[in-house]
Amino acid sequence: MAKKHREPINTSAWLNTYADLVTLLLCFFVLLYSMSVLDAEKWQRFAMAFKDTSDAESFLDGIGQGDTPAIVDEHEQDQQPQPIDIEQSRPQHFDELYDYLVAYTEDRGMTESVDIEKGENVVYIRFNNNLFFFPDSARLKQDSMPLLDFLGDCLYSVESQIYLININGHTASVDYEFYPVSSWTLSGERATNIAIYFEDEKGIDPRKLRPIGYGDNYPIAPNDTDENRRLNRRVDMVVVSNTAADEGFYGALAGLFDPATFPQEGGYSNVMTPGNDSGLMPGVSGGVHRNFGVPAQPGSLLPEAPQPGQP
Repeated sequence: MAKKHREPINTSAWLNTYADLVTLLLCFFVLLYSMSVLDAEKWQRFAMAFKDTSDAESFLDGIGQGDTPAIVDEHEQDQQPQPIDIEQSRPQHFDELYDYLVAYTEDRGMTESVDIEKGENVVYIRFNNNLFFFPDSARLKQDSMPLLDFLGDCLYSVESQIYLININGHTASVDYEFYPVSSWTLSGERATNIAIYFEDEKGIDPRKLRPIGYGDNYPIAPNDTDENRRLNRRVDMVVVSNTAADEGFYGALAGLFDPATFPQEGGYSNVMTPGNDSGLMPGVSGGVHRNFGVPAQPGSLLPEAPQPGQP
């Protein structure tokens, strides 16, 4: 009986599956490429890798080092904070005031001379005294004008959202029985001259400005060295938003400065004493409280008042 004729076995059928896999991988690569940020130089290297195996090896080495084109989520990219252009723009909301001031001091290399912190609806600023004034002088330095201009522009830009701009002048205590300049007068004139500049040059409503001189009565460091005395010679500024005023406490400040109603019975009898339990800024919570590196009582902006016998 004759043998049955059998068709030869097709040993290349696996190629169909392999071709499908390669096609899917290619589609996957195209999809990744469409979602990526293209680096033209790396793409050129990738294209050349198909022609030169040695270049393909170097390209794969680069992949291992994280040189692949980055895949960026568009929504995530939109959420990233945009850099602040301090040359062309000014804050439009009170919440942006802190960011603009920080950006300016960092851009100008002034972080060692200016401390800026924020609380809930409040911005605290501390300036080293040598930024604005020469020793024993209340006259503003000419080279301090760019800083004052930027600060004044920022304050004016959000003035409608500001309730109070408190400017506190401080001096250092020196070991002279008869010093030619009164610390009370000097600290008060310095704070006042900054307020005058904001009013005259920047058009800020003077009713929102509160310049106060504290003399040498509230040091933040012992007056035992030149360096510590430089720390004590300073100007502190507190910018309070309308939102903070709406919380109740700051509304009481209006009566303290309104000639038509002052004095009033009751109220906050020691509201302007910077060392008591209420301090200048009681009621501020939930933010970054600024004590500028020295101990302060809870709820108080300024350092604790020195006890008798302390420098």
